Amino acid sequence: GERELFVNREEELYTFAHLADYYEGQILGVVGERGIGKTTFFNFLQIRGKEKIIVNVVSRESLLGILTDIMLAVYEVAEKRGWKEKERAIEFLEEMREVETTVGFSHFISYSITTKKEKHVKRFIKKFKEIMDGLGKRGVVIILDEIDKERKEEILRVLDAIKTAFKENNTTLVVALPFEFEEDFLKGKMLVKATHNLENVFSYILTLRKFSDGEIEEIIGRRFPLSKVSSQALKLIILFADGNPRKALGLLKEAGFLARNKEKIEEGEVKAVINKYLKVIKKGVRGRVWKVFSWVREEERSKAVKRIAKKLKTTPNAIYHYLEELERRGFIEGLEEGEVRMTRLGRLLKEV
Repeated sequence: GERELFVNREEELYTFAHLADYYEGQILGVVGERGIGKTTFFNFLQIRGKEKIIVNVVSRESLLGILTDIMLAVYEVAEKRGWKEKERAIEFLEEMREVETTVGFSHFISYSITTKKEKHVKRFIKKFKEIMDGLGKRGVVIILDEIDKERKEEILRVLDAIKTAFKENNTTLVVALPFEFEEDFLKGKMLVKATHNLENVFSYILTLRKFSDGEIEEIIGRRFPLSKVSSQALKLIILFADGNPRKALGLLKEAGFLARNKEKIEEGEVKAVINKYLKVIKKGVRGRVWKVFSWVREEERSKAVKRIAKKLKTTPNAIYHYLEELERRGFIEGLEEGEVRMTRLGRLLKEV
């Protein structure tokens, strides 16, 4: 079960529970790469004196679709708790269905509000806000999961449209966000002329850290007997996972299938699975860029540039551009600090 996957997130749970209490009636974000455990985090999140409603967003292609998903989740909890909001939720859903039938759902496909459907959208947002006002008195926290699969601009359009429903009462909205939101949120706090409005939407964004190698090993061990995995195979799985439990367990499962007639998963099976993924990455790297990468090692940037320029019989400036390309692809890092360091992906490309 989920408890088996839940390793060393207690501090983040404790911190976020206090944030949700402190920023009552506001919008909070939780950032983390896919597979890092945001859904598990939400399932274990306990906020003192608050009712938690988790919404698994299905209708990501429309604003009103997302409101419908939220209302369905509200209805389920309200019915269970005997809240009067149950009737309001049913009324909202029935009216939504009626509009979809008479106007046509195609009118609601886009997040943007066209003149043709503006009156319907405004009406539903007003009704949505009224229901959120009622839930605010009950101290409800609504968690939007799965919306992080959408593009940043689309997420912001949705939240911009509904933010007043949360910022004017005690209902708190928590949103699962793609990784790029963290940096942009911090920049917006510092810059007067920001190109985005994250700080106008979110009161706080918490980042779920990657797991350490030791924690990934512990997660694997809770799901699978480590005695059935050779030490070299385990080392490669951990390297590939790069702190992401979903990557580790997915690789383990595929390698386990290849080794189904053996007593132990060996390095060969793990390499075979990793190679399948690396082939796709390698396809896009041709000629001199790949040659430069084959000669890269961890050292000072200036030393690397001179050494590889000499080998390729070209200018240091050309080599620097190749290194920038390798950094852009995620094979190396540290150029701005005057270093060349291998990333996990780079190490895998060298080792497998």
